[in-house]
Amino acid sequence: MLTEPKLLYATTLLFFILGCKDTTTVDAKGTYFGGQIINPKDSHVYLYKKDVLVDSVALDNDNKFLIELENVEEGLYNFKHSPEYQYVYIKPQDSVLIRLNTIEFDESLVFTGNGAGLNNFLIEMYLIHEDEESLMRKLFKKPHDLFIRSLDSLVTMKKEQLDELLEDKTLTDGQQKIAKASLEFPYYQHKETYPYLHRNLHGKDHFEQLPANFYAYRDKVDYNDELLSHFRPYLNFLITNISNRSYTIHADMKYENSLEFNLNRVNLIDSIIVNEQLKNNLLRYFSYDFLLGNQDIEENEVYLKEYFSISTSNEHDREIDKLYHSIRDLQTGKQLPDIKVATQRSKFAEVQNLLGNRKTRVYYFWSMDQKKHLKNVLKHVYKLQKKYPDIQFVGINVNKDHKKWIGTCEKMDLPFDGQYRAVDFDKMSKELVLNTLNKAIIVDKDNKIINGFANINDLGNLDNM
Repeated sequence: MLTEPKLLYATTLLFFILGCKDTTTVDAKGTYFGGQIINPKDSHVYLYKKDVLVDSVALDNDNKFLIELENVEEGLYNFKHSPEYQYVYIKPQDSVLIRLNTIEFDESLVFTGNGAGLNNFLIEMYLIHEDEESLMRKLFKKPHDLFIRSLDSLVTMKKEQLDELLEDKTLTDGQQKIAKASLEFPYYQHKETYPYLHRNLHGKDHFEQLPANFYAYRDKVDYNDELLSHFRPYLNFLITNISNRSYTIHADMKYENSLEFNLNRVNLIDSIIVNEQLKNNLLRYFSYDFLLGNQDIEENEVYLKEYFSISTSNEHDREIDKLYHSIRDLQTGKQLPDIKVATQRSKFAEVQNLLGNRKTRVYYFWSMDQKKHLKNVLKHVYKLQKKYPDIQFVGINVNKDHKKWIGTCEKMDLPFDGQYRAVDFDKMSKELVLNTLNKAIIVDKDNKIINGFANINDLGNLDNM
């Protein structure tokens, strides 16, 4: 039962969210997640638990929302306001309120209400670890003794914040566990990463000899932790740890995308991960990683035979099978898949009919949400166009807003005869295996693929096209 101060808070919270709406029908003993989003990019907020949609709600006229949760399972949730998402930990009778500005989604995110303490700690740890990325690259260059001392110093500073949070005796065991995990697992991941980046940054062909206790933390890691099974720091650690241990089985491997290395990863997952959903999620991740980096169809088939013998997720199996077939259909000499695009007058066209009388066509992709990327790509494309006037360069925008796309083209002074917009981005991204906006696809005058997996930034010499 809520105490009087908590009851007063809950009423105030709901009044803030709902404005002048009647709050008398709201159960003060309930569990709520709500807030306000400044400069929204989507009309809704979606709440997920273990990849399953729990609820969704539309923003009101003040860009506020409220979700009442029933039969609440304590644990980690994530909320999505497309294209961004972030974590929120919720337990029964929590009333968690967020406020954020999409211009700086993570940096502006603030939690208030019952349950806010842990959630503000989690977002602060997330931002700190993001800021440390450039520093970590410098630390990875250091000898292992200096690397360990530096890393320990970073952890000690965060430990003070963790200890302060843990002084709150109302925290549940689950809340304490997730708080500790947010500090510990990025640290563990850095140690897993060290030997490889240290070797690569120094251009060595061998690993540095590490002290015997370097990986001592592995002994206390639960590789089947249900509470952490969808927590990104934990998953990042597992991914790096499994890759690390699979790679060192054959330390002379030259390429981490080799078939042997990836079969090692699949079999290691099968041997140490018992949690079925976690196992399937890791298998899915590694399968995408391998297939997107390896277009050798025969090797893909060998890999998939092993994958399908272990996976128990029909949904993931269909997804991976579709990816394999899409990669197969983008091999050199294959006909470009049928993809619909929109012209400036909203008319639909098939990409196959855009060639005109040019002997070669290069497709590149861009988004209105990544302006820096667009400017860099256009700068490179203009150089190529000047150097190769007989090659047609076609830009395909991946956004849905047609009017905004036209406005962007006009503002950037892009010629409409070379710019189109994807009609069905989901279909196009799967058919063309569009896993990065840097991707480029090159076809000949007969719409046959010359290179289905080019990188627009790497295109320089097109003399033989």
